[in-house]
Amino acid sequence: MLCKLQRLDNDTVVGLKSQWPEELRKQGVPAVVAVCNHFEAMTHDAVIKEVTKLMNGRVVRWDEKQAEKVLFGEERKSEKRER
Repeated sequence: MLCKLQRLDNDTVVGLKSQWPEELRKQGVPAVVAVCNHFEAMTHDAVIKEVTKLMNGRVVRWDEKQAEKVLFGEERKSEKRER
């Protein structure tokens, strides 16, 4: 679970790339982004629901493209196309 705030690449304390380091992304370890700050990560209702859903589901490895989409979203892809 990655936590961040809108328009930021961090949760006010820890950046996304530190929460989900490159070595884990390359191994295909999946992640889900929750919109909340660092201090709400363990108590925010949406995070609790998502973690429960993930724990009860099947987790599969990702490829690097899926990892990049989680970190940078669709916005980043459109920026690349414009260049």
